[in-house]
Amino acid sequence: MLWLGPDEFLVTASPGLQVTIEEVLRGALGSSRGSVVDTSAQRTTVVLQGPLVRQVLAHGCSVDLHPAAAPVGTCVQTLLARTGIVLQVTGEDRYTRTAFSCDSSDADDLATEFAKVASQFAMEFDLWDDRPPRVLVMVSKAGHCLNDLLFRWRAGSLGGEIAAVVSNHEDLRPMAEAAGLDFVHVPNTAGTRHAAEQRLIELVEENTRPIWWCWRGTCRCCRTTCASTTPTTRAR
Repeated sequence: MLWLGPDEFLVTASPGLQVTIEEVLRGALGSSRGSVVDTSAQRTTVVLQGPLVRQVLAHGCSVDLHPAAAPVGTCVQTLLARTGIVLQVTGEDRYTRTAFSCDSSDADDLATEFAKVASQFAMEFDLWDDRPPRVLVMVSKAGHCLNDLLFRWRAGSLGGEIAAVVSNHEDLRPMAEAAGLDFVHVPNTAGTRHAAEQRLIELVEENTRPIWWCWRGTCRCCRTTCASTTPTTRAR
């Protein structure tokens, strides 16, 4: 729980727990004056870790991050690269771990500005959308797995949001549509296999949320020395 002001707090938790936490907080609040609002859909969380975290943040943040002024546990609202953030110091001073969150609509600008700093320190960073991932469920004819996923989704324990159901058969359309989900039929035969694969790729891109990925140093894919300061978008 982060303190944002005299009567304002920000509660952070793992994806998928929003509904449960909101219900608990509303119950605890009772008839007292106040409100509980789920802001997960508009926030992005970034975690920086390493011995140079304070120096990196100093390039775009005006807050004094010296250990004497910002010890572990510090939480402050400030600006980073002209983007409003909530900054929290969460690790030991000798190996600082800092997390901050910002409005998702500002994430693109933040990633672009932060990439300039990352290149100076030859560092890697990931900028993730903190909302629950959107899941595209692919099924065939048997319905037991889809039924289980739908149950977990309705109960809030799936850890994600089901965006749509896609299948190479029509058998499970009634089950998907009864749950209020879009059902997409993609025939897959020897003659349509390539087209079916392309359609699946399109559906994944249409129904998943993007993340920002910017790296500099050793390529995570081929383990060769590469460099890039331009963020690219990948499906989550």
